[in-house]
Amino acid sequence: MQSPSVVTGRRIEDVRTWQVAHAFTQVVCRLLKSSAVAAADMRFSVGLFRAARAAEAAVAESIRSGADQTSARALEEAGHQLAAALVAIEDGIDRGYFSKPASQPALDLGREAARIARSLETYFERCGRPRRGGRRRLARDAL
Repeated sequence: MQSPSVVTGRRIEDVRTWQVAHAFTQVVCRLLKSSAVAAADMRFSVGLFRAARAAEAAVAESIRSGADQTSARALEEAGHQLAAALVAIEDGIDRGYFSKPASQPALDLGREAARIARSLETYFERCGRPRRGGRRRLARDAL
């Protein structure tokens, strides 16, 4: 069992962003296991698995850290890893390793994970910004 997150006070397993990223990793594993041809291409299969796992790990790290710029950067990295995994899945379809229908659950989860991670990244960026005076003060300073 994980310790409570700094951000939510809940376990990482209870945070939706991590749940979707974890589900994506599991679906990618099942997809890779379903294709003997993909499994035979070690560079491809290891690269796809590592990208999916790295995205999940980056999401977990961002949640453990707290709502700040460091967490936002970790989620940005998660987004990059998710994008790499999605490109690899599409590449696997093009190479004939996977069928489009068999790959669709992984593609859908990967896109959902990227969307949710981006949303949380934006939130963390806002939380990490230094607070400034109200709008009136800024307008007065511009005069």
